[in-house]
Amino acid sequence: MDDVRTRDQLTQKPDHAVRSRPKARPHGAAVRNSVPVTLERLINRDIHDWKITFADTGINSNVGQRLKAVEKYLEGEEVFLANYSDGVSDLPLPEQINHFRKSEKIASFLCVRPNLSYHLVSLDGGGLVSNIQDMNKSDIRINGGYFVMKRDVFKYIKEGEELVHEPFRRLVSEQQLIAYPYDGFWASMDTFKDKQYLDDLYAKGAAPWEVWKNNNGHGLGSSH
Repeated sequence: MDDVRTRDQLTQKPDHAVRSRPKARPHGAAVRNSVPVTLERLINRDIHDWKITFADTGINSNVGQRLKAVEKYLEGEEVFLANYSDGVSDLPLPEQINHFRKSEKIASFLCVRPNLSYHLVSLDGGGLVSNIQDMNKSDIRINGGYFVMKRDVFKYIKEGEELVHEPFRRLVSEQQLIAYPYDGFWASMDTFKDKQYLDDLYAKGAAPWEVWKNNNGHGLGSSH
């Protein structure tokens, strides 16, 4: 988990394009303080009040340990947001945050339909097929990698544990974990095929995740 930001910072939408060359390449990032960069070109800027910290969370750390490594940067924050940083969406974050706050639970994650070209097959014990359907049209949902959490979540993460394994199971057993179902645009970039798909959308000027271009800079995403 390479991107951790506070709620107020993530309810802003950067309408800018910045290319920079860090002097050192970290293994993770957390929002808090600034680091020296060489600025090549600044087209626009609306993050003048952001503070960014690049935190070394380790080369081989799992998601739970990366999150645990930035706990100290979240001192004083009741609620924070985190994401896997390998997926894009037009998710309206304020709506997920409000859903989380109303629940009074410890953690929430985005719940989406898998964006896969596979087909889901149902069959009986003898192998006779009873149904076949597109995976993304089924009732199956997956973890979309966008999280809203209270700092209490760190009490559930022990040394070496993966976030969605032991920690989430503890939260489930205490009924402290909720999911936010969303059927808008969501896509991960795990394969070359994924990259081609997203590059094509961007090249056509039809990138749904660029919500700041269609939202007048007010919040993250729009209601669906």
